[in-house]
Parts: sequence; structure tokens; C-alpha cells
Amino acid sequence: MQPKISWLLLFLCFGGCATSVYRAYDGSEKPRQEVAILKAARFYGESMFGRLSQETTIHSLNEKIVNCEQLEVLPGVYKIDVELIERYHFRNDMVSMHPLSVTVQAEAGKEYMIRGDSEKESWKVSVIEILPNDPKGQRLTEVAGGTLIPKK
Repeated sequence: MQPKISWLLLFLCFGGCATSVYRAYDGSEKPRQEVAILKAARFYGESMFGRLSQETTIHSLNEKIVNCEQLEVLPGVYKIDVELIERYHFRNDMVSMHPLSVTVQAEAGKEYMIRGDSEKESWKVSVIEILPNDPKGQRLTEVAGGTLIPKK
């Protein structure tokens, strides 16, 4: 195998964060109470329209492409770009035409859910603080204006 191909394979295997935690800071892992967790929401199940899933993905963090489901960050303000895909039984999957950007004020020791919601061909993204005794959490911000298009 040529060296260029080897580096490409290593990047594809380890360069993204597909389903793992992406640590958006340098150095070793920090204690849970010193970081904030941003989790992309996933919905799986049937609907009357044959929808199988609605999957939110964190596309980028402060303009750096990460394409992951979960981020671990230090406290601070972050701009994240979010994408949405809806998978169906009986029709083409729908995907976001462009990512939506949302700003998150992350606090140490807290967890936040990043959730995409759709209605027909439009969608929005919400940031929800996950609270210990409240399964719904507290909605902190919401950005609308996304468009869903059939996946090709």
C-alpha cells in the first residue's frame, strides 16, 4: 500500500467522530464537572407517514467540521452548525439543504440536547438543557428557517 493511501485510510477511520464523543479541547480528558456535553438528538420509530428515524448531526463547531453526535467542550460560547436527515419506508429520505447555525452558551457540568424538528419541508433546530428531574428539559434557544429536500 502506498503511503498516501495509508494516511487516507487512517483519516477515514479516526478523523471524524461518527458516533463517538468528540473532545473539542486539547490535552487529556477532563472531569465531567469541568466540561459541557452537547448531544445530537435521535428519534427512531414508526409514524403514520412511515418515518423510521429523524437524525440530528452536529456538522461543525466554530467553523471546524466535526460531523458527530456528541461533543465535549470547555465552558464558553460556541457556534454549531446542525444538519437533519429523516428516513422513511415509503418515500425518499429527506435531508437538510444547508446546515442551520445556533449559538450555545455551554456551562461546566451541564448537558445540552441539540434537536432538529421538521414540518413538511421546513425544519428548525433547538438547544435544550437536560435537567436531572425534568425529562423534557428547558429549551434555551431555537433557530428556524431550514429547508428539507429529497435525498438523491
